[in-house]
Amino acid sequence: MSTKQDLLIKTKILWFAIYLIDFFFFSPSFGLLGGKAKPLKKPKSDKKDYDEVDMANIQKKKEEEKALKELKAKAQQKGSFGGSGLKKSGKK
Repeated sequence: MSTKQDLLIKTKILWFAIYLIDFFFFSPSFGLLGGKAKPLKKPKSDKKDYDEVDMANIQKKKEEEKALKELKAKAQQKGSFGGSGLKKSGKK
């Protein structure tokens, strides 16, 4: 073989070695360097047993939220308060 072919083969081997080093040591899939760690999932909580007082409070809160939504909807239908707002004079 000629020296030109030897140089070409050595160059290809060198680039392949660099590629392998880059892949195995700097790949986030291997987790050796870099990359953000996944947060652990929280275990599902069991459903709570509510007594009568808790159920009454929850129901009252739901009713208050519903009433508040209805009031917001009514307020949006009526428009803004105070008419047309500030009037500007024609002078500059």
